[in-house]
Amino acid sequence: MSFVTDLNQMNHDIPWQQAVTMVNLYNGQKSAILSGAYGSTPGTLLNYETFNLACVQAVIGQYGAAGFRIYMGMDTLNRIRCIMVAADANGHDIIMDNGNNSLVMVKEVGQRYP
Repeated sequence: MSFVTDLNQMNHDIPWQQAVTMVNLYNGQKSAILSGAYGSTPGTLLNYETFNLACVQAVIGQYGAAGFRIYMGMDTLNRIRCIMVAADANGHDIIMDNGNNSLVMVKEVGQRYP
């Protein structure tokens, strides 16, 4: 498999509640990470995370999106992950439609390095 093939086959969708859980876990562990409590735990920090273009286009193509923001999250293996959501012109996350129905447009599961 090639980098592009692997990347384009990734499904970056995650449920909103999973994203919230990951962000909360990261926020709760941030001080421990910075203090060195994780020591040399392999894979906790990352150099970058890659998302395919279809993922980015889906996020920024949402109605009302003026841009996107990336939250730091942490998965169940204590690896920092990037979580992408759209932001509107007022700087608010686009997580609800105008009927207060949750939107499933949170992206994660990028290709991490390392």
